[in-house]
This record gives sequence, structure tokens and C-alpha cells, in this order.
Amino acid sequence: MKKYILLGFSLLIVLFSLTACKDKGTKINGHTVYKTEITSIKTDSDQDWKITGTTDAPDGTKILAFSNDKSDYYNWTLSYTDSDWVKVKDGKFKLAVDPTEVTNDDAWDEANKDIKVTIVAVSEYDKDADDEAPKALVKGIRKNFTPEKLTTTKKQVKYKEKLEEDSDEEDSDSDSSSSESRDNEDEDTDSSVNTSDKSQYQSVTYDQLARTPDDFKKKLITISGTVLQSIVGEDGTTELIVDTTGNGDVIEVLEMNKSSVRHLEGDSVTIYGVSGGLTSYESSGSGTVTAPLIGAYIIE
Repeated sequence: MKKYILLGFSLLIVLFSLTACKDKGTKINGHTVYKTEITSIKTDSDQDWKITGTTDAPDGTKILAFSNDKSDYYNWTLSYTDSDWVKVKDGKFKLAVDPTEVTNDDAWDEANKDIKVTIVAVSEYDKDADDEAPKALVKGIRKNFTPEKLTTTKKQVKYKEKLEEDSDEEDSDSDSSSSESRDNEDEDTDSSVNTSDKSQYQSVTYDQLARTPDDFKKKLITISGTVLQSIVGEDGTTELIVDTTGNGDVIEVLEMNKSSVRHLEGDSVTIYGVSGGLTSYESSGSGTVTAPLIGAYIIE
């Protein structure tokens, strides 16, 4: 009889231990965030990282991946299914991460480099897969969870080099046809829009440029802010880093034409220019920063 009692007691201890070890998640910004255990990292035919793993998150919970760039709040998971989202099924998941998107080009210019990506399961997450995630959520995830190291391979580097070669060839091919376009850019612009006419510029916010950059690319826009940094190039044109909200939401501004007016740190400015989508630059305080880019025709 004692043997049966001891056996039953032992089973209870084992069951209690298994229950106690189960990850109940961490509450962050109204979401329950679960850690993941990565079981395999390979590369697929597109030279993306193919990642499989496990988690204690409930089935249907969405898997998100965030870069180590503190200014980047986008999710970088890619699904191998028809769904936009990678979700937990039977405690498992499979996703892809594109090295060309999760980090800037310079960060993977050679093999065997470790790219840090934090992969977690997030409950009650209702944003679209390509939307910027809430900043408080991402900051909490980076604070509470350890990033995974994704190591670049020789094949990925070769793939990157081929992409760059193809891009250079496209640029070269387009140079002959677009040289006329460049030479006649002012003429073409004048026929459709006058860049000196401020009424032609659409007022935008930082969120619009950061969340949906393709919606404004190559369009005339205007936005205001405070100069954080001013750099004068060898050709006399100025590059500005401008805080548009007072909360560190910065844009990079490239002056299209040399100006006689210097814009210094602390100046309040209004930019009238053409949107160039997103760009990345190195900041001494924040590392690699991804920000909206504007080619400025007018800076006031």
C-alpha cells in the first residue's frame, strides 16, 4: 500500500513540476508575450533564414520578430503559408526572416556575422503583419526577452552581391534612358508641377512616412520639425537630421540645391521636398537608424 501511495505522490510532484515550468507569459502593454525556443535555423531557396521553434503560447497566437535596431518597430516574420501571419500550432511554428529587410546592407556584408532578432509569441495582437507595432510593446519585448542570433552564410552574402550587381545593372541601363530624364527633370517637373509653389506640397506626418512610405514615395510633401544635426557636404549642399515630433521621430533631409542659408542645430524648419521612402544611417548615440528620407527643394 505504501508503494502505491509513494508512486501517486511522485506522479503528483512530476505533474506539478511540469505545470510550474510552463511559460505563462509576460504582460506587456496589454498583451501576453511568450518566449520561444528556436529548434532549427536554416536558409531556404530565397536565402531567407528558415526558422522553426516551440512555445507554450496557445494555438493561434501570432509570432513576431523584431530587429535589434532601436528605431525599428516593424515585425519581420514571413509566413510559409497563404496567411500573412505566422501562428502557433500544436506548440510549434515555422517562419522566415529576410536578411535584406531585418538589417541594413552593411551589417551582413560578410559570412558568419550574427544578426540579433527577438522572436516571441504575442497574444491579442490585431495589427496587420506589415504595420508598425506599438512602441511600448516592442520596447518591453526588447527589455524582457533575449534576442536570437541569426548567422549570415556564404550563400546569403553571394545572394546579396548578386542583388547589388542586378541593381547596378538596372541603374546602368536606366542611366542612358534616364540621363535625359535627369537632364530634363526640371522641364518635366515644370510641365506638371512647380516645385517652388508651396501649394503643390501635401502636408504629412512622421507616422504616415514611417508606416506607409510607398504611399508617398516620389510625391511632393511638406513637414516641420527641429534640426538635431546639420552636415554640409563637399558640394555645399546640406544634410539634416530633423526631429518631427519632439519625441525622437526623425527624418533625414537632403538638400537638392545649394543654399546660402545655413540651418543649425535647434532651428525650427519646414521642409518642402520629394519623399524618398526609407533610408538607414549610422548614429553615434543610437547605432543604425531607419528613417524617412526627403529630398528638399525648399527649407524654411
